[in-house]
Amino acid sequence: MKSARADDPLVSLFLELAGISSNSGHEREICDFLTVRLRGLGFEVSKSDPIKDTPASAGNLYCRLDGDSPGVPILFSAHVDTVASEEDALP
Repeated sequence: MKSARADDPLVSLFLELAGISSNSGHEREICDFLTVRLRGLGFEVSKSDPIKDTPASAGNLYCRLDGDSPGVPILFSAHVDTVASEEDALP
């Protein structure tokens, strides 16, 4: 099995994402990061309003990339929030 290298673009992206604090209810920073990255890849990105109206909260991201091949569209869904350990939990 090939070992992961820090200069691998996928590993680098993972480390960058993992370094962004995104506790539940405080996802704004990672949603903004993902919006910029996905738009840079050609995705159309829209956002819903957050449930809580605070500077750190974020709504859902809806991203669309039109394809040019026949076939069934694919839907990918994921969470961007994280669960903090007890010692890292927000008040």
